[in-house]
Amino acid sequence: MIIYFSGTGNSRHVASLLQQRMKGEMVKIDAKSIDTASTTHLSPDSDEPLIWVFPIYSWGVPPVVVKYMSTINGDLARNKHYMVCTCGDDIGLAHKQWRDIMRSRGWNAVTAYSVQMPNTYVTFPGFDIDTEEVEADKLSRCDKR
Repeated sequence: MIIYFSGTGNSRHVASLLQQRMKGEMVKIDAKSIDTASTTHLSPDSDEPLIWVFPIYSWGVPPVVVKYMSTINGDLARNKHYMVCTCGDDIGLAHKQWRDIMRSRGWNAVTAYSVQMPNTYVTFPGFDIDTEEVEADKLSRCDKR
């Protein structure tokens, strides 16, 4: 099962690539799923991996993903969980934050991966989007990663 959140489409693209290769169900995190997370029950097979796909926000897990992870119901302790995040350059401490949430829920965090995608984070002074050349290079490496 692939559980994903995407702000600009980069993470949706990565989740779709994983879904094509693994044939797993995709669960989208959005405003509606956040509103119903406490009443939603996920019930994947016990041997089915759960892959969490999301972008890095301020070098961490996006608040919408944190809220979803904190409120979703289901016996997910039986499954192995994987983090696949998209980032412009690096993931900061997102993997530690994700593992802390996993631990607090009693879930089995196996490992974390990242895929560099075109930089869309321009909140802080000095940050900018990638040049066309850098963007093209990141996109050309995405599918293989």
